[in-house]
Amino acid sequence: MATQKRRLTAIDKTRAFAILCMITIHFGPGVFDRLPSLDFLMEPVLFLGRFATTAFIIVFGITIGYIYIDKYIAAPGPVSKKIYARARLLFIYAIIICIPNYINLVIQGDTNPSHWLYGTYSILNYYAIALFTLPLWLRFLTKSLVRNSLILGASFWILGYLLLQL
Repeated sequence: MATQKRRLTAIDKTRAFAILCMITIHFGPGVFDRLPSLDFLMEPVLFLGRFATTAFIIVFGITIGYIYIDKYIAAPGPVSKKIYARARLLFIYAIIICIPNYINLVIQGDTNPSHWLYGTYSILNYYAIALFTLPLWLRFLTKSLVRNSLILGASFWILGYLLLQL
């Protein structure tokens, strides 16, 4: 009999919420442009869509902790290798998605590096970077999980606050 993987229903539901928020924020403005009689609903509906990125970040972080902490403690080398393989694959897909932008830039003869960099922008690249750095975070977190989690959480909160002040 095959073993079933453990699922956390709360994570799955939060992921579903994040997907609905993402759909709302991407398609909502177009829907409201075409249905002006529903304009009064636009702000509350699009407000919900603003939770998409935050929800995905939370799901990513919880999933990483849930899946990888124990595995990393047991076998850091193989787990790191698997994470790097997934990060490379994700990065390749992110670049493939950017190909239409690159073709446009070539057709236009645009050599401005900032346009090429902006054309590479994708949330998938952020996830790839997060995965590439994950073994470093896991190494740090497994030394003292609770203490280091609190230190990292507070540090990122302070960094975010300071960056917001710029």
